[in-house]
Amino acid sequence: MKVVQATSDGGNIEWRDLPRPKFASRKGESDTVIIAVCTIGLSYADHLFLHGRYQVKRPCPISPGLEGTGVVSAVARGTILWRIGTRAGFASLLNGACAEEVLLASFECMQLPDEVDHIQVVQYSALGVNFTTAHFALVYRAPIAVWDGNFLLVLGAAGGVGLAAVQVGKILGSTLIACASTQSKRLLCNELGADFVVDYTSRTWPLHIVDLTAGAGADCVFDPVGGDHIFRCLRCT
Repeated sequence: MKVVQATSDGGNIEWRDLPRPKFASRKGESDTVIIAVCTIGLSYADHLFLHGRYQVKRPCPISPGLEGTGVVSAVARGTILWRIGTRAGFASLLNGACAEEVLLASFECMQLPDEVDHIQVVQYSALGVNFTTAHFALVYRAPIAVWDGNFLLVLGAAGGVGLAAVQVGKILGSTLIACASTQSKRLLCNELGADFVVDYTSRTWPLHIVDLTAGAGADCVFDPVGGDHIFRCLRCT
């Protein structure tokens, strides 16, 4: 089968021919499936993986693609939740999606509804990692149990995980302030529910946050950007 791989950290990405995945014979590998890949999602995390800079190290050669969609093409003996032909979305830190087929544990897969159309299947391949990251951060790591109008500041709000944070934050009930660098990006944030939008290319944007919150500052900051912005975030919380 065809696979996209890098054979060294930061090395060239190659189009290679490799054997199709097979199930291991030992009992511990029973709850696994093989998925014929239809679409993949690529993110900044893939860039870090390919350069050996992600917090979880994969041995080379490495295939990019943390998430994707496809159809179950084989089911290991003892796997009870999956059937051949089922459409699935998946996310995996161990097996890159840039291949014709991938071997995955059942818990890395999510069944897609039968009624979704092809466009929705494609869209899902770009949603899994972004939305699970935003949901985990805001539900399990944010220091707020009940949002109830508390101010949530999202940096990089027009990026993949930023847009997810905007939508998850609004569902949780926050008053959301979205920071983005261009007018078109800020308009997109408005369309997805942001209460306020801020141009954080301005040197004085932290003062604008303080003004929007009547001097109180943001209750929580979702920052996928980092760098010098961390110190500016401290000035508006």
